[in-house]
Amino acid sequence: GDGGGGLVYAVVVLGDAGVYAVSLGRGGVAARAVEHLLATLHAYGVTDLLVKVEGEVPILDGSAVQLCELIESAGVVEHGAPVSTFGVDREVRVDAGEDRFISISPYDGLRVTYELVYPEPVGAQTYCFELTGAESFKREIAPARTFGFVEEIRALESAGLGQGGQLGNFILIGEQGIVN
Repeated sequence: GDGGGGLVYAVVVLGDAGVYAVSLGRGGVAARAVEHLLATLHAYGVTDLLVKVEGEVPILDGSAVQLCELIESAGVVEHGAPVSTFGVDREVRVDAGEDRFISISPYDGLRVTYELVYPEPVGAQTYCFELTGAESFKREIAPARTFGFVEEIRALESAGLGQGGQLGNFILIGEQGIVN
């Protein structure tokens, strides 16, 4: 349910090279760049948490490692209340054009396969991850850094994204390779 506060919406902002950020909102209030936080909370089994943020979740160092450390230092308390879940009973695919898509299929667990194809120096890469607990997330996924291309910086800024972006919290890639 929506807790009586109106419809919850999610927006994925697409750029020329892919997804820039995920936003969640309700009743005219939105939180941007929630993907690292939501992934970390899921990995640690956190289902109830009050998060106060002004517009955009802090980027921190561009990874989810510090979020993992914050949850571990605070601890997780079992509350025993039932948690609403949903299952996937068929494949659902959303195409974004030019061989870009996201799909979800029935599976007993969480397994993600990510394939990307960018010009060099990034090139073509594939990675498969299966969530077996918080430790697998912290080891394999949390250290992954946000990356972007020099030519996309202005587009991000124009879209009002990346407000906390600094050279220290994402990997910037130019025609000749990694800038930072």
